[in-house]
Formats: sequence, structure tokens, C-alpha cells
Amino acid sequence: MSFSYRYFAHTFALAIAAALSCVQSSPAQTGTGAKPDVKEPYPGVKTAAEQFNQRNVDGARKTLENERRVHPELPPADLILFKWFADVNQANMARMELERAVMNSPSDPEAFVLLGNIALQERRVTEADMDFGKAKELLASFSVADRKKVIETQTVSGLASVAEAREQWKIAEKYLDDLMKIAPKDVIALQRQARARFWLGDPGEAYKLLKQAKAIDKENKENKVLTPEALLAQMYDAFEGEGSKTGNAEKWYRNALKAVASEKGSEQIPTRQVVALWALSHGKVDFAKEQSDECLKIAQGSIEAQILRGVIALWEKDYKTAEQYFQKAHIQSPINFAAKNNLALALCEQGEDEKEGPGKLDQALGYALPNYQENPKNVDALSTLGWVYYKRKQFDQAGLALQQALQASGGNMSSDTACYLAHVLFQIGKNNEAKGLLDAILDVKTSKPFSMRKEAEALKPKVDAELAKKAKEATPPSK
Repeated sequence: MSFSYRYFAHTFALAIAAALSCVQSSPAQTGTGAKPDVKEPYPGVKTAAEQFNQRNVDGARKTLENERRVHPELPPADLILFKWFADVNQANMARMELERAVMNSPSDPEAFVLLGNIALQERRVTEADMDFGKAKELLASFSVADRKKVIETQTVSGLASVAEAREQWKIAEKYLDDLMKIAPKDVIALQRQARARFWLGDPGEAYKLLKQAKAIDKENKENKVLTPEALLAQMYDAFEGEGSKTGNAEKWYRNALKAVASEKGSEQIPTRQVVALWALSHGKVDFAKEQSDECLKIAQGSIEAQILRGVIALWEKDYKTAEQYFQKAHIQSPINFAAKNNLALALCEQGEDEKEGPGKLDQALGYALPNYQENPKNVDALSTLGWVYYKRKQFDQAGLALQQALQASGGNMSSDTACYLAHVLFQIGKNNEAKGLLDAILDVKTSKPFSMRKEAEALKPKVDAELAKKAKEATPPSK
């Protein structure tokens, strides 16, 4: 089911957001237009921002180029314009500026770091490796001190990310050690280092590093980091998913709940949410509901708590309750992807109701279609849109959306999405393909619990019966 709180976009426009973290001394959008966040004295940047907001891009470029002649520590004009276009969601223009930066400033490493980050977001790991490698090469002779440290940090981090994506943990560990020398109190780097140590077979050292990260987080009064116990549990969960069923994940998730029991109420919510989602993924619905109810007690108005409770209602097939919680979350945050996406699911599942069905299906499409249009390559958006179309008996559109979801997922779609697609394939007579999907998601040895399992189990004998019927019809009569 398409209910994750975070989702990884595969469009260039959304990938840019991650890449922007390394753009230094460049304007940022506030309010309705671009506004410089660079330190004075950079009057030319301010003037260029005003020109950009007036759609005078050529004028802004010329002004930035002139300002950089006076202040060579600034990034190239193309990189500043890249960020401005990205900030106002003009992805195509942003891409052009980034390509222009590579051509016009071939000795500046920052454009290659940006390209590497975008490639990573889009899962093009080999391309990312080449981009970060080029940035590393250029850094050797790069002399702008203020920018160099930040770009170097991003480059080392990017190379570590490439190694992590390839599960080359020894190489990742080396780059992460280098990263810690540059930024010894980087909480995320410590957590990544812990993950590498875990996969290299040292969970004890991983736990120590996670505790260090949490201590720094508290010292900074950020309270953004999960408890070390919960993070270690997630690592064990991934490890045990490979077939080593030791039960360490559940042990550490329960340790995480003990660890947060003495924390302030609001600080307990992230850990309880993580535990609840783990419990759902393993079919422990009651345990998940218990954590969800605790979150709601702590913060009735929490959007995340409401979404979590709605997700559990979806698992329980209590679609009216799910609709209520997602609707509350959507009213509080109309742009929240998870609220809109799951609200569409809760509505379309009520489509067979004789009184409310057609209206609910229209409402579901009213949420699912704009969500897809805003996130055209997002797997969850495509999956939900496909299922809404299926419920509306628009099978061609359903099949198209779900096939796109399969492509966007790189073939690694969720069991729920596979179930949706199997229903569409059965409906249009492609039973061999439907059988392949159902066999995979219903294999007790490899599959985890998923919310649409009952629907998949109900469809399986229908598919098998149709295949048997076709086989019988194709068999010539015996003499």
C-alpha cells in the first residue's frame, strides 16, 4: 500500500532539491522570488535577484558575471541561476544552467557535485561515481577556500554514497572516515559510519557510533535523531530480511520503546512511529495500533500521528476510519503527499458501496490525479492512481499507470502495487503475467505481510482457473 511518509522522487525537479545542499553563497528563494542569502558586500547579487524576479534572465546573468569579476569567491553565474530556477520549480531551465556551468566553468568542481547528487537521487550510480570522481580531481587545484571545504565535504560524502549504493562497505567506511575528519560532529555522517560498521560485522561499534550521534544531536538541541536502539533495529531488520531470522530487530525495537519511555511526549513520537511501521510490515497490526494510539494521546494534532493511524485503519480494512484520519491530516497540510495519496486509497476502497460508491470514486480520482501530475514518476502516486482507475473500471488507464509504477520502481515494486497490477492483468486476460506476480508476492518463504494479501489470495484461484481452462481448450481431443 502506498503509505510511506517519505517518498523518493525520480524526476529531475525533485532530485535538484537534494543537490542544492552544496550550493554555497548563492541566492535562495523566499516569498515569491529570488533573494540573495550571501553576505554583504555583494550588491550585484541583490540586483541580479531583482532582475531574475522580473524575468530578465540575461540581465541577471550579466550582472552576476560582473559581480564575480570583483568577487571571484562567488560561484559561477550559471550555478547561481541554476539554484534560482530550481527554487521556483523550473526544472528544465535549471538543467540547462547546470549544463551551461559545466561548459563555461570546466575547472569548477561544484557543478559536478550537483550532477552527482542528482544522479544518486535518480539511482544512476555509475554516472554519480564519474561525477564525484571528476569533482575530486578538480578539487586538487581549486583555490577558493570558502567554497572548497563545502564542496570537498559534498564530494567525499557523494563517493561514500556511491559505495553504500553498491554495498561496498569497506570502501564506504574509508570515505566516511575521511568525512568525519572534515566534519567530526556531522550527525548524519556518524550514522552512516555506524551503518557501514554494522554491515562489516561489528554491531557493537555501530551502536557506539549511533549513541555518539544522538549525544551530538542533544547537545545541539535538535532532537531530530532517532534513538540509537531504533536505528540499530532498522539495521538488524534489513540484515534479517536477507534470511538470518535471529529476532534481533524486534528485540532492539522493544529496547527503543524502553529508551524513549522517559523522554518528553513529543520526543517519543518518531520512535513509536518507526516501531509501528516495522510492526505493520511484519503483520503485527495490534502492536502497531498500540504505538499509533500512544502517538495520538501524546499529540492529537500531529499530522504524522494521524497518517499513521489512518494507515493502520487501511490494513484493518476500516476504510471510513482511514478516510477520517487522512482527511484531518490533509486539512492541516493540503500539500502533504502521504495524506492525499492515502486519502485517495481510502476513498476508492469504498467505491463498491451502493450509496456512496460513485461519489467516493470521483473524490478518490480528485486526489490521485493531481498527486500524480505533481509527481509524475513517483511510484506511490502512480500505484494509487492505477488502483483508483481500476476501481472505476477504467482498465486501460489503470494498466498504463501501474506499468509506469513498475518502470519507476526499477522492477522492485511493493507487494501491494504488484497485487494491483495482477488485478488489472487478470481483467484484461493476461493471466500468465498475473500468475507470475501473484506467485511472487504470495510465496511464504520470501514475502512479508502486506495489506492486500487477502485480495491477492482471493484472486489467485481465479487466475489459475482461467489458465487451466485455456490449457484445456488448447489440448486437442484424444482419438
